Amino acid sequence: MATTHQLLRIAARDAGANATDGALLLRYVAERDEAAFAELVRRNGPVVFRACRHVLGEATAAEDAFQATFLLLAREAQRLTRPGSLAGWLHAAAVRVARGARRTDVRARRRESAYQLPQSKPDPDDLSWREVRAILDAELAALPEKYRVPVVLCYFQDLSYEAAARRIGCPVGTLRGRLERGKERLRKRLSRHGLPLAAPVLIVGCPPPVSAALTEAALGVIRSAKGGTVPPALAGLLPPTGRLRAVLLLAPTVTALVVIGASLAASGFLAHETPKVDPPEPAAPTTEVVPRPLLDRLGDPLPPGAVARLGTRRMFGGLDQRWAAFSHDGKQLATLDYSWFTTIFDATTGRTVVQRKLGVFDRAIGWRADGAGIAVVQLPDFTLFVSSFSDPNERLPNPPEPAAGAGRAAPDGYGSLALSPDATQMAAVRDASGNRFTVDILPATVGQPVANLKPVKTLGPFDGPCREIRYTPRGLLIFSGSWDEGDWTISFLDLKANAITRTISIPTPAHCAWGLMCSLSPDGRFAAIPTQPRGEKPGHNYVNQHDGTIHLWNLETGKDIGTIPLQQYGYGTGHAFTPDGKHLITSGSKPYFQIWDVESRKEVIRCPLPDLGSSSGQEAVSVAVNSDGKRFARVRRDGRIEIWNTATGEPTVTFDTHREPIVSVTFSPDTRLAATAGRDSSVRVWELATGKLVRAIPAPGSQPPFGYARRWRLTFTPDGRGLMFTASGQLVLVDPATGGSLDLPGRLRGYRGVVGGFTSDGKTLATIAGDVVTLWNWPAGNERLSLTVPLAGKESDAFVVRLDYPLCLSPDGRFLFTNSLFDRKKNPGGDIHNANDVWDARSGKHLHRLKKPTSLHPPAGFSPDGRVMYLGGRSADSPSEGMVWGDALTAWDPLAGKLVRRFVEPDRPDHLRDVQNFGRNVQALAVSPDGRLLAASDEPGQGYTVWLYETTSGRPLKQLTGHIDHLSDLTFSPDRRRLVSVSADQTGLVWDVTLPALVTGRVGKPTAKDLTDAWDRLGGTDPVPGYLGIATLVAAPADAVALLKAKLQPAPVPTNADLDRITTQLGADAPADREKASAELELFGPNAVAGVRARLAQAESAEVRDRLTRFLSRYSGPNPSPYDIRCVRGVAALEEIGTDEAKELLNHLARGKADDALTREATAAHRRVSNR
Repeated sequence: MATTHQLLRIAARDAGANATDGALLLRYVAERDEAAFAELVRRNGPVVFRACRHVLGEATAAEDAFQATFLLLAREAQRLTRPGSLAGWLHAAAVRVARGARRTDVRARRRESAYQLPQSKPDPDDLSWREVRAILDAELAALPEKYRVPVVLCYFQDLSYEAAARRIGCPVGTLRGRLERGKERLRKRLSRHGLPLAAPVLIVGCPPPVSAALTEAALGVIRSAKGGTVPPALAGLLPPTGRLRAVLLLAPTVTALVVIGASLAASGFLAHETPKVDPPEPAAPTTEVVPRPLLDRLGDPLPPGAVARLGTRRMFGGLDQRWAAFSHDGKQLATLDYSWFTTIFDATTGRTVVQRKLGVFDRAIGWRADGAGIAVVQLPDFTLFVSSFSDPNERLPNPPEPAAGAGRAAPDGYGSLALSPDATQMAAVRDASGNRFTVDILPATVGQPVANLKPVKTLGPFDGPCREIRYTPRGLLIFSGSWDEGDWTISFLDLKANAITRTISIPTPAHCAWGLMCSLSPDGRFAAIPTQPRGEKPGHNYVNQHDGTIHLWNLETGKDIGTIPLQQYGYGTGHAFTPDGKHLITSGSKPYFQIWDVESRKEVIRCPLPDLGSSSGQEAVSVAVNSDGKRFARVRRDGRIEIWNTATGEPTVTFDTHREPIVSVTFSPDTRLAATAGRDSSVRVWELATGKLVRAIPAPGSQPPFGYARRWRLTFTPDGRGLMFTASGQLVLVDPATGGSLDLPGRLRGYRGVVGGFTSDGKTLATIAGDVVTLWNWPAGNERLSLTVPLAGKESDAFVVRLDYPLCLSPDGRFLFTNSLFDRKKNPGGDIHNANDVWDARSGKHLHRLKKPTSLHPPAGFSPDGRVMYLGGRSADSPSEGMVWGDALTAWDPLAGKLVRRFVEPDRPDHLRDVQNFGRNVQALAVSPDGRLLAASDEPGQGYTVWLYETTSGRPLKQLTGHIDHLSDLTFSPDRRRLVSVSADQTGLVWDVTLPALVTGRVGKPTAKDLTDAWDRLGGTDPVPGYLGIATLVAAPADAVALLKAKLQPAPVPTNADLDRITTQLGADAPADREKASAELELFGPNAVAGVRARLAQAESAEVRDRLTRFLSRYSGPNPSPYDIRCVRGVAALEEIGTDEAKELLNHLARGKADDALTREATAAHRRVSNR
């Protein structure tokens, strides 16, 4: 019997590096070639053992699962008959077997009930890797086989593209395409766990080889199994024969996903029966349990981490809605937006029923009489498929995208499609852009590719081109013409006669991205067609524009019967006929809709809409009329949908919500209320705990005119009895409970300007008017000082400076930050960045005009003690301008006017990294009242996210995602338990930012070892394990206070003799002596910096210089030192514990040196816990 070593040598010689796994397995099946099987173990063993170890943790259990996995491979070998690599199958099988082993172990199940801390002291920066790896292995196992195999080979086995392609048996180009798609799918799956990773290799990398002993054990088990003997421990890990169906290698139509905890499923090439799926397995002990989402007041789900919603997302779709239509029974309304999201709303309650992302082709979408929504969608390979967009359980085919450079052919040969009014048939134009075209009448059979549909009839050929085709009850309309010259024609195609019966000439019609801005009466008698603007260079570049009129055409006579006005910028079709064809409803950019008599072209009804300010988001881009004509939907460009009664002009569905973007939010001092200001000229007061609207307060003209800040704040008065904001350019004060007016004190009465905010003691109020900041004594209302922001560079009478929001006053009242613009006095509108300035708020003295690297238009915030100023803004990688991405979020010393550091960039998926040339935009930020957290909006590309940063480490702690449009403001509650974000999506979200909500993982009752490890975590730079350490300490209050009392001490001050002795020992011959000296030096922390720097200049030993240099990099660079980080987190744990013993320890620590980080933190924390 050959040994394992001999078998591997034989395999390497006979199988060769170029043999695929499939070829080796076939050799094993046909010849029982042990050398071939040994080569499979050698190649794939590291990946299999690593997956088992990640799931089970214990080495012994992982070895059993390793052997069972290869035993399973031997048992299923005959089923795996296609050539290719087994790496993906083996990885999924290993996860399956290991999870089964864990499930059957009762003791392991008990251990899953609480988060288990590592038993050995880990690297502080590597504390959550086991959890991440467990998630990665589970999600990797869920990828389709053809995507999983390239990822495993290239990132887990570290093969080159060429070697991986040979292993699979496919071209290199095919492998690279599958690899990129696999990585993208994996990133999307990992993002659900908060892990937007750049590449899987960053998490796992190439695993080490499996020991020869384990390989020999696995081969020995397989030999024993041939004789019918399988160790009981391994037999229990194997699924029953036939239960685990093999996934074909590189099968071209694999569609079944291997979900977490479910059986590996076949694609259908193996067997005709549908693969069975087991119930989900319990979550792994190291994987965070995702709770069921909370619901808002209307019963709609909240995003993870949110506890309430201010306003509602009901009747709110995506931006630039392209199409809208009621179902035939009028109970539902469907819309399609610019991002291809099809959304169905309940037309009575506004609740979202179904939302799906579908690439609807042309105008091929509509309702059937039975309530089914039908759409022709374009698949990734550009072929067409008939979908039921109303079916949330529908699974579309997912063919691979064409290879790069292959081009985009016309989908299935059709250039234009239209559904019949009953959505049972469709007209498909072939060769639409050519000189001759034909029209296929196809059945709209759901679940079928359009290429498989047999035409009921083929019409034509006819003279082209055909720009668009429309169904009417009387036949088909063909729109033909050139964008660049001449008039267009509408041709009437008789379906029965297969002939064009009439053609009329029309001016060039206006069009948008969705097609022609044309609406047809349901009876087919009339068409309403806006006309493209006439100019020197007419053409396709006039998209989304028209000449302000709608031409009404009688399609029976072919005559233009007149025009009606339509005030609309474009972006859709803001008009529709009533079902009887007698009236046309129009709604454009003006604050009213109109109903017109078609025959007379006279206005019948004009209903004013609410004054929503000047935002173009209120412009109607689509109008849909119910089948009975009693209601119509007005779909706005910003996504808001309004349903109106046609006869009365009253809304039929109303909500307590803003109807335009929210621009500002503030808390009441008692944290009971939140107030928001919107561009809909209203201020709304909400009950924070439930999101219930308390009061809607009109704020006419709340968007300040030129000369004031572009964006504005509102604020509660320090006693919470008043709410202050700007209306019609003037400062007003109202009762937040009743909305009634209150008198402003002193000279603030009649003041024209906007609010800047109060200091934390409530004694100073800041306001802005033009280029002047005024600080007022509150509540007296008398002016304390004012300052004027100068124009940057050379003064000029042609320009004017005005302050942009935000003005920011430090909580302690020492500093003031202003961000200003300059513009021309004549023909204003440039909004050119002027300067970012820091002022002494006590004297009005100008301290600094911040130089680069500072971002444009930055929001600002101060730490509670005013020592640090945080700036957001927009920035990009631009060497010529001296900017980098990191300049979008920075920390500054306001007294010195110097940059302290840039915050660490969070990891992003590639689809957001691709837009990095456009820069990063932090439009809003907020500092928590304890100064430990910084909330910052983050908008690269279309990602609307709030990142919570730990201010001390400058690293991201948690991501909060739930808005669908730009974030405009953030604020923490005074008790720091809640964060509110407001957005252009017209809602606010209330987030839980308490310690349990910030911690990743679960904390059980900690042991003494757990508490010691938690202390070690407090000093790491990564806040994720750091906060887990805080939570672990809080879980054992008495023991934690005792531990912190012993370990959380001010850094001692070294003498010169101490530093001389340590420096000498750093160069000792014995490594143990050098390490001991480094540890002793670490105890002195920042107090040793000056002495170490002096001794570094004199050090001759390379070893000594290296160790001193590394010490200085930790304690004197721009990044926080381990001592500072541990002090902040240790004090945070004591403050969270809050017992008398914890308060006593905080009081003791607060008596240290005034300039020591521990003293500052303990003093502030003790003051807060004493005031609870």
